[in-house]
Parts: sequence; C-alpha cells; structure tokens
Amino acid sequence: MADQVKAHLDSSDDKPKTGGSQMNPERLKQLQKLQDQVRTGGKGSARRKKKVMHHAVVKDDKQLINTLKKLGANPIPGIEEVNLFRSDNTVIQIKNPKVQTALACNTFSVAGQAQEKPASEVMSSFPNMNQESLMQLRNLGTLLNRARAGNAAGGEGGKASAPPGDDDVPVPQENFDTNA
Repeated sequence: MADQVKAHLDSSDDKPKTGGSQMNPERLKQLQKLQDQVRTGGKGSARRKKKVMHHAVVKDDKQLINTLKKLGANPIPGIEEVNLFRSDNTVIQIKNPKVQTALACNTFSVAGQAQEKPASEVMSSFPNMNQESLMQLRNLGTLLNRARAGNAAGGEGGKASAPPGDDDVPVPQENFDTNA
C-alpha cells in the first residue's frame, strides 16, 4: 500500500491541485479593472462599499438660475396652475409652478411638477368656461394653426391672419392728410 501512495505522488505534477477549474485570464483582467474602479486611494487602501452616483440635475438647475439672473428675470407670484395645450389634444399641466419672466428678452420660465392629461379632462375642470368662451378658445387655436402653416410655407413672414370679427370695421372714405 505504501508503494501505491509513493507511485501516485511521483506521478502527480508539481502544481498543487485546486478544487475547481482554472479561471479564464480575460475574465480575471476584467474583474481586476472593476476592482480598480472602486478603489478610493492607492494600492493598499480599502475599497468602497458602493459606488457614489452624482446627480447632474442640481448643476443644470444652478446654471438655469444663473442664466435667468443674467437676463434679469423676476418671479411672478400667485400663479396656481399652468396649462400648455398641445396639438395632439393633450395638455401639460403644472400645479403651483415657479414662474419667472424677463420681459426685455420675451422669456418666460415655468418650473414645477408636470402632468400630461387629455384636453377634455382639463377643460371640464374650468368652472367658469361657458360655450362662448370655449368657441373663442377654439377660434384662437385655429388662428394659431393657420399662422403656423403660413410660416412653415414661407407665406406671410410671421404675421397671423386677422381675426374673423375684424370684417365689421369700416374703411375710411376720406383722405385725412389734406387740409380742409
């Protein structure tokens, strides 16, 4: 029996036996790179427990605030709700927004939590909206669409067409430039 053990030891390689298969060298390199990414200091320092993710949103907000200050934007208090009507009959609704304006630059800034809702749901929430007001709003929408179509076709150079009620205004018949 001792001869069998000695023969077995002589036939074995010089390498020590491991419990499993050898690790892929490419995978080993990948793991070492990942380990180096989470190391906070030099070679002998401890690794971080988790990777800290910095949010760039705060930086963007600060840049926006600084730009609005440069434009001379002033806050408008007392606005409870902002509704932005879209062409696909949806509305972007912002409750309790922070509204700022820079009138010299014709710039408005609306910030807050936005929700997208169907236009019918938002229109039903207006208590003072009667049929006449609704028709005026629709007419305004059609005028804006015509103006956009004219601008897209290169038609009127940015001028909107006259409202439908302006046909009632009489045209002056006399020449007011001459002395009487």
